[in-house]
Amino acid sequence: MNKITLRISGMRCASCAILIEEDLSDKVKNIFVDYKKGTAEIEFDPDKISLGEIEGIIADLGYEAKAGK
Repeated sequence: MNKITLRISGMRCASCAILIEEDLSDKVKNIFVDYKKGTAEIEFDPDKISLGEIEGIIADLGYEAKAGK
């Protein structure tokens, strides 16, 4: 398992965070998105989904995600 923190720009409310969590919840082991901090803490299996795929899913929702705090 890999654990990462992504910086996510473009979130404006709790609904934004929920949308990201719901879209990724069945693809990753754990996810917690904090719209106030603009971060997502994600635990995932790199054999099932890559960091690039995670960032792509978030981008498809209209947000920008980058690794790092």
